[in-house]
Amino acid sequence: MIDIFLSRPTWVDSSFESGLTAFVTRLTDLDLRPRTLGASDQPTRAPLDEVIGLLRQCRGALILGYPQIQVETGSVKGKALSKRILLSTEWNHIEAGLAYARELPLLVIHHKGVVRGIFDRGAISSFIYELNLADPAWALADKVSGALRKWRDDVLDRDGAARASAQRASGPTSRSAMDPASVLGTISSGLNLVDQFVDVVDKARGDVTREHSVQARQDGRDLTMTVRGHEVERIAPDRLQLNTWDDARYKALELRVRANWQQFNGLYSQTPSLAPDERVRIEQRMEQMRKELCKDFREMIAIYEQTLGVGLADHYSLYNTCSDH
Repeated sequence: MIDIFLSRPTWVDSSFESGLTAFVTRLTDLDLRPRTLGASDQPTRAPLDEVIGLLRQCRGALILGYPQIQVETGSVKGKALSKRILLSTEWNHIEAGLAYARELPLLVIHHKGVVRGIFDRGAISSFIYELNLADPAWALADKVSGALRKWRDDVLDRDGAARASAQRASGPTSRSAMDPASVLGTISSGLNLVDQFVDVVDKARGDVTREHSVQARQDGRDLTMTVRGHEVERIAPDRLQLNTWDDARYKALELRVRANWQQFNGLYSQTPSLAPDERVRIEQRMEQMRKELCKDFREMIAIYEQTLGVGLADHYSLYNTCSDH
């Protein structure tokens, strides 16, 4: 899982608890580990020092602005308030500023009516989302889903870059020094994921699922290719063209694919129990995710074909799965 910094108050009104719990669960489902001082991490030093240290371990930051202070009367810059204002915890602003200074991917969401500081339009270059955080289902809103996908992609890219930088800092890794058997196992695992993706898309579309005519399976240390049950190719680890394998790039790509796939499959499993209008909304989200998965799966398969030195036919081409019906 990837560590991300979640700026949120340690106390929220009971009306916000269900939605907050659902949102944190969704982050976990996306293979992200929320880190919050006073919740997941307990301080042993001054809070500001702890926050700075925690941000160094995270690949992105998410700011949730919940109302903590309600001002009914008073003045701002010498002008009397014309209506009440809601303020968040001051730590939202401190933590957002520190994350912004570190150039972490930043997503800001706040309850309607919460104002000032980081929640003012134009305070940062990122878009700011104003929602009713008392709605238990706010985490499933379409605009939240879209914002999360874009922000998570930025987080995954940053994580991949950080891993590549760490790899370079530890010394050059010769592709010839990579373990061919491990690479072959990685390819086999990825192709199995493609099999599952194709099957679920067929089921979601109402198509008849059939056994794939081409199968790629690991057999001991080798990868075997069969067509209608007959072995046509056996690839041993020493046949791999490791000079084409970019491990850092592949790991970043695989991380994004598995996170998206987990969410896509989870949404599909929910569809039978949904009301008709909710089902339409979920299917629309799944369609968008299918297109994103198709793009990444195709890139993964291209890497496999280069490394294996063979073409992958039938459903591995993703022609039917990724065409718009």
